[in-house]
Amino acid sequence: DEVPVILAATIYGVTLVAMLGFSALYNMLDSVRWQGLLRRLDHSGIYFKIPGTYTPLSLLAAAHPAGLLISMWCTAAAGAALKMLAPHRFRWLSIALDLGMGWAAVVVDREMIFALPPEVLACVVAGGLCYTCGVAFYIFDRLPFHFTIWHVFVLLGTACFFGAVAQMVTGPLA
Repeated sequence: DEVPVILAATIYGVTLVAMLGFSALYNMLDSVRWQGLLRRLDHSGIYFKIPGTYTPLSLLAAAHPAGLLISMWCTAAAGAALKMLAPHRFRWLSIALDLGMGWAAVVVDREMIFALPPEVLACVVAGGLCYTCGVAFYIFDRLPFHFTIWHVFVLLGTACFFGAVAQMVTGPLA
């Protein structure tokens, strides 16, 4: 049964690299010509990274992963379309979609959450809390360096979820 593990790791890896790559390009390139597209891709990358992270967790731990995964990927596509077509509108809806998708498994697939090994669940909870706390800095525009602080929380959350996925596809990291 290596196929689900390879598929799960590949989907996660592609969405992780896409999110980090788009973010790096958007934040490091100083090109007025490409800034609008890169911002759209950066924000869309976040939408796809969320189900990309849930995919290995669901495929490898859930008894019936289809429901959660279909809803997550469809919501990601809708969120990305929103960002591509109306990048400067619906800020609060966009933030709500990100947070809602991130915490969806707690509501939609509690069985999958409880099927995760304790060390994986700890990484998932820590990562979710990092992302959620980071949103406070993202929306607090008047705070100096709020985007930098938010990116630190994103990187911490990403590291936690990387640990969770790594443990799911390889076994405990001990």
